[in-house]
Amino acid sequence: MAGEDQTIASLLNSFSPSGTALLEWLKPHIDDSMLWEIADADSGYLIEENFAVLSSIRDEQRMPSPLRWSPREALEIVRSSGPGSWPWNDTEGEWSHLIQAFSCAVLLKAANDPESFKYILAENEAIIQLIDSILRLGADAMQNALSFLCWRVLTCTPDAELVTSEFEIVNEEYPFFVMAILLLRVAAFEPGQDATEFKLLAEWIVFEEAWVRSQDCEGYGPEWLLGLTNYVQQHARWRQVISDVLLDPAKGIPEPAASALRGIAERILPRLS
Repeated sequence: MAGEDQTIASLLNSFSPSGTALLEWLKPHIDDSMLWEIADADSGYLIEENFAVLSSIRDEQRMPSPLRWSPREALEIVRSSGPGSWPWNDTEGEWSHLIQAFSCAVLLKAANDPESFKYILAENEAIIQLIDSILRLGADAMQNALSFLCWRVLTCTPDAELVTSEFEIVNEEYPFFVMAILLLRVAAFEPGQDATEFKLLAEWIVFEEAWVRSQDCEGYGPEWLLGLTNYVQQHARWRQVISDVLLDPAKGIPEPAASALRGIAERILPRLS
């Protein structure tokens, strides 16, 4: 944001951005049975190869460049299915949310590699599936996910077609990362804490959404933020999580931050207007 880029960068850096934080946190929670579950997601196709690559990622954070079809296809199937549906037989427990978080974290980290970026689509779906699961896994998970997402924003993979202000890079998925950061910060808020950053983050999302839209107005739908992408499978989940987090009265968020959050919710949930 012109004139505020340094303020935003300072805020993101205060959250200890790290490309390894989330996968390192997940490592002791992801056992082999979970990796086999992911590896088997594509009806068992290339299950042994999938497991070998996933094990290397878990144990050594060794990310293939590029992340090839195996295990990318299995990870994307997990991302698209999610807890509460196949292949988890309607399981909504911590086990399934750990699988979901790991799968989405791998896809989002791989997408920051220029060799993998062009193969990994629908990042907005991985982002919201990650957030939905992380919010159920506790404060440590949320803190490490925040560090990871701040790293992604600060080191965003170049897209030659779109260049923005001081952050150098933006693509149509970029504002979704900003929204995810806001959701994690609001979810972690406790009464008495400083909430001034929420207004800044809300303004940043509005700015980035408008900037991306200005690059190709004819190619985007009218719905705010969600209209930036043709990958619509998780739009309902975006709306639900945004409503649950930003409009939670129990948070006791003071003004003017509370109004800023309501303003964001009203943009994506027009029935509230």
